[in-house]
Amino acid sequence: MKKVLIVAALLLCAAVPAFSSVTDTMLNVGLTGSTSELTLFNNSEFDAKFDIEASADFAMIFDNGPGFDVSITTNFQSDIELGAFYAHKIDVRNSNLGILLSVGPTFNLGGNFAMGIDAMCDLLIDLTSSVYVDLGVGLQMDVFEIVNDKIDTSFNMTIPLPSVGIGVKF
Repeated sequence: MKKVLIVAALLLCAAVPAFSSVTDTMLNVGLTGSTSELTLFNNSEFDAKFDIEASADFAMIFDNGPGFDVSITTNFQSDIELGAFYAHKIDVRNSNLGILLSVGPTFNLGGNFAMGIDAMCDLLIDLTSSVYVDLGVGLQMDVFEIVNDKIDTSFNMTIPLPSVGIGVKF
């Protein structure tokens, strides 16, 4: 399953530029810190916890706006999460700022298999013409999880505190 997802992401990266003009290709590496978690429909609890996760994103933006973003995230234990997102970049005029909005499915491939939907907003601050700082916030929703061969459909919503990353534009 992992190999199929990786091959599909690589084919998407190679095929899409043939059909439109790529204006930004970005690689971003960063950390996500504390998160707040709200569990709905299960026991409606609010739980603040501290996690540190490392993530890497690869984004391609076409015609100064729409594009896609592929991400991989790990919490340094057994969890590996892959995400495939529709992305839209908004350039703030006459400044060194940009906003990257993204929404799409995520798949937890380490430990228990899970699927979710993320909606994120990243503020991109250009340090140079090719290096930027990424500050991100958003909403991460878990739709289902397979635990001991049974599907758990409790809805979990996580609101991560700002993630911080550094990126390079090609």
